[in-house]
Amino acid sequence: LILIGLALAEPIISGLRSLGGGSRLVVMVIDDGLISGINNSSGESDLASSVKDGQLVLEELSPGDRVVLVSAAYPARMLTDGPTVNHEAVKRLLDGMRPEAGATDITGGLSIAESAVREHAADAPTSIVLLGQWREGSLASISGEKLFGSGSEEIAWQEERPVQLLATLPTDV
Repeated sequence: LILIGLALAEPIISGLRSLGGGSRLVVMVIDDGLISGINNSSGESDLASSVKDGQLVLEELSPGDRVVLVSAAYPARMLTDGPTVNHEAVKRLLDGMRPEAGATDITGGLSIAESAVREHAADAPTSIVLLGQWREGSLASISGEKLFGSGSEEIAWQEERPVQLLATLPTDV
């Protein structure tokens, strides 16, 4: 099971390695909405899988790298007090996550991520990591319309500097 988890997280870890060292910013947006409590084919909850992926991301960071953890459960909110170099505190926050009662608010989560990126040094390498299993129906806006597809709500990115977007693959169950 550990090897399967590492294999699934490899695209994220490879993407982070390509950023190089230094004071980079990594914003992790994690799906902890109600549907993240569903068990996947490995027998663990989607959220538990996402937490493991987040911990793997933390292990790849250098001590000076800053991390922001964002809950994507409605209403999306920042769980860290801004960007932090205290990776152990972020690990504890990840470990304590439980599925929330609401839907996943990916629009709100990405809006918070954009704000964190805008406030960070413009020359710092930056990544946004979307952690979730992205089951059908989990990415719904508050109005009930699907986020992606016809008639969807559009996410408009205002930041002009390059930002690497990494995401876990959707579940096949």
